[in-house]
Amino acid sequence: MWKQKSLNFIRLQCLSKRFLQRSARRQQYGWKRVDRVGLLRTNIAKRALVMKNCPGFHNQMLWYSTSVPHSMNAKPDNVIRNHAENKATQLTLKEIVEFSSPERFMEFASFIKRELPVRISHRVVELESLPYNLSDMPRFEWKCKCQSHEFSFVINKQNSILKLRNMYQLGFHLIRSLPEPIDNVSLATFVKGVESHFKTLANATEWLAAGITECTIHHPSQASQVRTCKFLNGFLDRFHASRIGTRLLTGQLCALYAQYYDSDGKPKAIKSGKSGALGIIDHNCSPKEVLQWAVDDASRMCHENFGKVPEVNIIDEQHIRFTYIPTHLHYILLELLKNSMRATCEHHKDLDESKLPPIEAIIVGSSASNEVTIKLCDQGGGIPKDNLDKIWLYSYSTVPPKDAKTKATPMAGLGYGLPLSRLHAQYFGGHLGVVSMHGYGTDAFLYLHFLISQ
Repeated sequence: MWKQKSLNFIRLQCLSKRFLQRSARRQQYGWKRVDRVGLLRTNIAKRALVMKNCPGFHNQMLWYSTSVPHSMNAKPDNVIRNHAENKATQLTLKEIVEFSSPERFMEFASFIKRELPVRISHRVVELESLPYNLSDMPRFEWKCKCQSHEFSFVINKQNSILKLRNMYQLGFHLIRSLPEPIDNVSLATFVKGVESHFKTLANATEWLAAGITECTIHHPSQASQVRTCKFLNGFLDRFHASRIGTRLLTGQLCALYAQYYDSDGKPKAIKSGKSGALGIIDHNCSPKEVLQWAVDDASRMCHENFGKVPEVNIIDEQHIRFTYIPTHLHYILLELLKNSMRATCEHHKDLDESKLPPIEAIIVGSSASNEVTIKLCDQGGGIPKDNLDKIWLYSYSTVPPKDAKTKATPMAGLGYGLPLSRLHAQYFGGHLGVVSMHGYGTDAFLYLHFLISQ
């Protein structure tokens, strides 16, 4: 009997000792429980610092670690899931214009305060349920260089899509924590918080593309299935369409705030602008001016990559002006021009700049159909018939990834240009179509509606 009591006493002492050790470690690292992965990272980091100071490494070691705490790798909480059960509110451009008046601007900000958590929660839940384990591929890479040798090993790192999901989770809780915009002070705080969050998500498209590329690299046997997966392409359509709408609302909010309030948060004296701009919406948008803006940007990229630029002839006999969002139109036209210029330079690589066939841009408006049509024609060799359907797939590209040593701005490579351009056109009821003659060239047709008249 006394032996059993002694054994129990010894066991109790051991348990107490372990408890005290764990408590000390909790206090040391500030964790509620011991994070073994975190300890592993800490130990590796200490070793890295020691190795970094060793002769022969010349401080050339590169250390890649996660920028989001390990605890943020958790799946969406119940609050996010409850918000995701609600439907996003659809707004037409006419309704956004009505909301954008100075008298209703505070109401517009309150609407965005309620709407953003719903839209962000949809993205978080969808990013969690992607196929091919796209949102659950931990990867932690450590690289170091020693003169002519390079060592690397993989431990545990968030992939790009997991990082994007965590950023949306943080944004969800950030937006909910911002004050309700009921006066000038709370409105200023809310707008700054929204603007700060969406600046961090400016590269969401690149992160998604990088995540899919990581999947194809880790699972080369499934690369073709990933690129042609209907579920994945459908998700990307929904994700980017929602992103276009969300950034439209937040961009309009921030632009209107800068238009109606000064840097101190005090209301300005409202004057009717000659340009007809209301936030990011322009009532006197000129397709010709936006097209020239896109031509200048595409020409600069083309010159950096090829050293020559084909001429672009713009024909606009009607001098059309209509209500639209210039940044949306610029994005579409820039992608189309980049494709046309690149194809022209590659197909006629032996010709000088003065002998390159020009790109024709024709702008026509029809009051009967309330529609503006922009046609771009090039002589860049066209697209093979077998690849015509693939150009609308995400991650499909005929251009290899950009070389890290190249400083020029890439004109293509992700495969997202045409699908996203079509989404931008379709968002307000437009359309983007491509007709190609393989061996000669490609014609792109962009149809845009007179939005306010609808």
